[in-house]
Amino acid sequence: MNPTDLSPFKSDPAAAGVLTQLAAAKWRKARDAAKELFKKDRAKYAPLLIAANIGLAEEMLDRGLAEDAAAVITYLKTIAPPAVAEALLARRNQVKSAAVIAKGSPAEALATAWGIVSR
Repeated sequence: MNPTDLSPFKSDPAAAGVLTQLAAAKWRKARDAAKELFKKDRAKYAPLLIAANIGLAEEMLDRGLAEDAAAVITYLKTIAPPAVAEALLARRNQVKSAAVIAKGSPAEALATAWGIVSR
């Protein structure tokens, strides 16, 4: 099952609350509700918990909270396929680099920019 394909849960009454929170982008509430379901049946409800954590991490990255997102990504590594966490880590690194370039000293900004272009 695709870890972010939530269509199988549309007919699951136990998942209705989580789906509602996900649709409303209430990531923390969705995550808390999904954790309870996950405790009951890891295999079945893992996609809900993964989706909630992806949403939370992406929101944190959008707000420039790269270090906070790192904690969520670390947790995702324990429940999601490796590609999910790797994609979020790549985005986190971009956010961190952009912050250094925008807010760091000129030397830090130059070193970071050089590191990006010389990859």
